[in-house]
Amino acid sequence: MPGDMQQQNAICRLLAPLTARGYTWLKKLKPDSFPRVVIVETTSRCNLRCPICPRDKMKRQAGDMPPEIFEPVVEELARHDEREELELVILHFFGDPLMHPRIIDMIEQIGSRVPNLRKLGEQRDPMRGLSTSTNALLLDEDKVEALLDSKLTWLGIAMDATSEMIYRSMHGSKRWDMLVHNVECLLEANAARPRHLPTIGLQIIRTADTAAEIETFRARWERYTNSAQNVQIVIKPFTNWAGQIDRPAADPWYFTTPCAWPWRTLVVCSDGQVAPCCYDMDCTMRLGKVPEQTLEEIWNSEPLHRLREQLRSGRLDGLELCHHCDEARTHLRRLLP
Repeated sequence: MPGDMQQQNAICRLLAPLTARGYTWLKKLKPDSFPRVVIVETTSRCNLRCPICPRDKMKRQAGDMPPEIFEPVVEELARHDEREELELVILHFFGDPLMHPRIIDMIEQIGSRVPNLRKLGEQRDPMRGLSTSTNALLLDEDKVEALLDSKLTWLGIAMDATSEMIYRSMHGSKRWDMLVHNVECLLEANAARPRHLPTIGLQIIRTADTAAEIETFRARWERYTNSAQNVQIVIKPFTNWAGQIDRPAADPWYFTTPCAWPWRTLVVCSDGQVAPCCYDMDCTMRLGKVPEQTLEEIWNSEPLHRLREQLRSGRLDGLELCHHCDEARTHLRRLLP
């Protein structure tokens, strides 16, 4: 009943300050002196229009990150890598990195300056090291060799299907055969000259369309995963990008639980604007801009301090993305068998 749902939501909002602060204490959410995770959007251009991505709604202008933004970021990350303050640098956000004409040079430039990240990458964890992800449609022989020989520790391949029909429903493209060919070329080149890194993650997102395809996906690529230590299958959960796509039916019972993004992460968009998390596609919660400010200045700035305090308080009024984001609440349905 609508009245019952409104009453249940009102109860959850009333309890929000208690559950949010309790969760903050339990998880010991406290920012370090510098973000552990930095996402660098090398380009916001993309060659696909995926139904599972809200990028079609992006309002900011798409473009490549220029050297005058990228290079100061690299210099600052190098200083903090020396202090072992970094866990992960990701070289993509709302674009495919292979769209940038200088992406290989950018990987080498940053990879040579963050040697401690490479050590972390040896754990073969996508949340450790120097990482990027691509839809692989722009892979050619030169890029394959360059990426395999690069200082990346993780190379994600967004496949998300086992057939053209499923691929079209996920990525809005008929180029399934091209993708399979490109991925096979990548994996054959990797097998021809075995290497420890980068780890190649063949990714599939679990959705209603793909759930029945997961084991077929594993079987399709197992000869590569079985024969090479640096090839893995990665099953990723579906995200609605903070309600920006396919917003699910409301669950009236939830606990407000602040997400960890503002305590661990900064996102540098291709134009230098800085956002607090990977769901802020249009950088609506702008915290600052590079190179006018350093990442360390932005990390310790008043806007980010206020955001953390608001999340800690459980009051999400005015935070449109956070209000619709499952990272900021735990629904009771997740806790039930």
